Amino acid sequence: KVAVTGRYLLDEKRGGDLKARGVKQGFKEDKATADGVGFNYYSRVVKMHSFRIAFFRPNRGDRCVAILDECTAFLQSDKFPEHIIKYLLMYNPISKEWELFKQSGPLYGENSAPRRWEDTYAPYLQSQGFTRGDNDKSIYYNETLDMLDLVYVDDNYLDGDYHNILHTEKIIKARFECKELEWVKPNAPPIDYLGMMMSIDDLRTYLCMEKY
Repeated sequence: KVAVTGRYLLDEKRGGDLKARGVKQGFKEDKATADGVGFNYYSRVVKMHSFRIAFFRPNRGDRCVAILDECTAFLQSDKFPEHIIKYLLMYNPISKEWELFKQSGPLYGENSAPRRWEDTYAPYLQSQGFTRGDNDKSIYYNETLDMLDLVYVDDNYLDGDYHNILHTEKIIKARFECKELEWVKPNAPPIDYLGMMMSIDDLRTYLCMEKY
């Protein structure tokens, strides 16, 4: 009786891949019952002007740019506290049966999922020597590595020395499952970041926002 329903969705990603995902119908949740009275649902993503300032950095020298994407980030959030118990009711389109699940952590579509992911990811980066920005809370900087990480939910824009980017990748992959690192290389095909295509050549830096 207290279960919230969800749906299985099939999406075609920008690269052409197909992805199926179970999504909770969070709009049906009673928030006070689900997460407690006064839960703060506000979550942050890096501002677009912060990204553009970083990408168009002058006198870049030997600094590189790479994109690192966590796999199904919300599902890698910390588990619910013991006092939070949630149930999910899903209709299986293959078996034609209703399936009841007890949740151990947040799901896509869940009201609290973006905030719970931020509360998982931010403290981890800070524990690894990254300082969080004051004006833009989705900017992280490691002074020792001279390493910049701009975070948009599960998309990390990494800016730094080649070897320090690889070191940062190891730090993040030690805690979270990630996709392969994508490098923005001179005269190579553009890399997609948030729907914007980044590319560089021997003289200039380009950001194409046609698809965005």
